[in-house]
Amino acid sequence: MVLRGLSMVCGDDRVLELTGPLFDGLYEFIRRRLLLGREPA
Repeated sequence: MVLRGLSMVCGDDRVLELTGPLFDGLYEFIRRRLLLGREPA
């Protein structure tokens, strides 16, 4: 929902700038979860 709303009011570059850190954090969480076999602290 948030991405769709942002894409309506911002250009692609701005959407990536705003959401990039969020997706980086989610990626790192999932990667650590897979490596550790449990949720990271």
